[in-house]
Amino acid sequence: MSHTFRRTRVKAAVASGARRSVFGGLFVLFLVIAPTGCRRFQGVPLSPADTAVALESRSLADPQLRTFFERAAPGSAREWPRTSWDLDALMLAALYYQPGLEVARAQWHVAEAGVLTAGTLPNPSLVVTPQYVANSPRGVTPWDITSALDWPIETAGKRGRRIDKAEHLATSARLALDATAWKVRADVRARLLDVVAARHRTELARRAWQVRGDVTVLLDQRQRMGAASIADATLARILELQAAAALDEAERLQGEARVRLATAVGVPVRAFDGLDLTLPFDNRPSELDRSADDLRREALLERADVLAALADYAASQSALQLEIARQYPDLRIGPGYEYDQGLNKWAVIGVSLELPVLNRNQGPIGEAVARRTEVAARFTALQASVIDELDRALADRTAAQNALDRSESLFEAEKRRRRSTTQAFEAGAVDRLTLLSADVTAIQAEQVHLDAQIRLQQAIGDLEAAVQPPLEVKPTIVEDGRS
Repeated sequence: MSHTFRRTRVKAAVASGARRSVFGGLFVLFLVIAPTGCRRFQGVPLSPADTAVALESRSLADPQLRTFFERAAPGSAREWPRTSWDLDALMLAALYYQPGLEVARAQWHVAEAGVLTAGTLPNPSLVVTPQYVANSPRGVTPWDITSALDWPIETAGKRGRRIDKAEHLATSARLALDATAWKVRADVRARLLDVVAARHRTELARRAWQVRGDVTVLLDQRQRMGAASIADATLARILELQAAAALDEAERLQGEARVRLATAVGVPVRAFDGLDLTLPFDNRPSELDRSADDLRREALLERADVLAALADYAASQSALQLEIARQYPDLRIGPGYEYDQGLNKWAVIGVSLELPVLNRNQGPIGEAVARRTEVAARFTALQASVIDELDRALADRTAAQNALDRSESLFEAEKRRRRSTTQAFEAGAVDRLTLLSADVTAIQAEQVHLDAQIRLQQAIGDLEAAVQPPLEVKPTIVEDGRS
C-alpha cells in the first residue's frame, strides 16, 4: 500500500507539473504578445474658447505664415508684413488658414489610414478551456485543459481586392482635396473682386454725391436770385439725397465684401486693416485663351472632381470584386492540445471552413452591382454639369466682352465731351451748371464702364472655375497646409 501511495503521489505531482507548465507557458506567451505594437491613448482636449481665440487672433503678418510663403514660393515673403495682397498671395493665405481645406485634408488622411486597415492580416485566436472533473478517480488529477489555435487564411484574393478599394478611395479623397482647393480659390477670387469693385463704386458714388451737392448749391443760389425755379432746386436736392443714399449703400457693400473675403481666406476681417487689396481689371489668364473645344476637353477629362469621381467608380469596381470573392469561404487552420487527466493529446492540424449552402453572398453582390451603377450615373451627371457650367461661362464671357467694348466707346465719347465742355467753360461759352451736368454724365458713363469691367472679370472667374486648370502651387503645399 505504501508503494502504491507513493506512485499515486508521483503521478499527481507529474500531472500538476504538466498543468503548471501549460498554464505558465500560456501566461508567458500572453505577456510577450499582448504589449507588442500596442499604442496608448493620448487625449487631445478640444476647447471651444481656445479655438475661438485662435481664430480671432489669426493675422496676415503671422511669422509662421511667412515661413509657409517661403516654402510655397521662395522669395515671395521678402517684404514682411506685406502691405499689398493680390489674388495669388490671398490664395496662399487661404491654403494656410481656410478651415474647409483642413476638413478635406483630414478626410484624406482618414482614407489613407483605411489603406492600412484594408491590408491588415486577421489575427489568430487562441482558445484555452480548463475543466474540472468532480468525480475524478482517486490519485488522478481532476483537471482537463483543452487549447486550440485558430489561424484564419483569406482565400480568393479578398485582401488584395480590399486594398484596391481602399487605395481608390484614398485617391478620390486626395483629388477631392484638390477640388476643394479650387473651390477656395474661386471663392477668394470672387470675394476679392467684390472688394475691389465695391471700392471703385464707392469712389464713383462719392464723386457723384459731391457733384450733385454742387449742383444743389448752385440752383439754390439761382432760385434765391429768381434765375431758377423752385421745382429745379427741389429736384436737385432730391437727386443729391439719392446720391447720398447710393454712397451709403456702396460703403455698406464695401464693408460686407471685406467680411466675405475674410471668411473666404479664413481670417478675421480686421486682418485686412491698412492693407491694399488688388485685382487688376485687365487680368485675363492666358490658359483660358484657347478654343472652346480645348477648354471643354480639359474640363471633362482633367478636373479634380471628375478624376475623383473616376476613382470612386474604380473603388466600386473593387468593392464588387471583393463581394464576388466572398462567395468562396475562408479557411481556418490550427493545431490543438488537450491535457486530459494526465494524458497529453495533440491535434496535429485542424481545418474549418464556412459551408456556402444557405447563401452564396448574392445579396451583397447585388448591392455592390447597384452601387457601381449609381456611381457611374453620378459620374455622367457630373460631366453633364461640367458641360453646362462651361458653356454658360463661355457665353457669359463673350457677352461681357461685347458689353465692355460698347461701354468703352461710350466712356471715351463722354470723356471727349467733358473735355470740350471744360474748354467751353474756360472760354466763357457755357455756365457752371452746364459743366456740372457734363460731370454727372461722365461719372454715369464711368459707372457703366466699371460695371462692364466687373462683369467681364466675373465671367473670367466663372470660366476659370469651370475649367479648373492646375493650381500654380506645389502639390505638397495643398497637402500639408499648416503642418
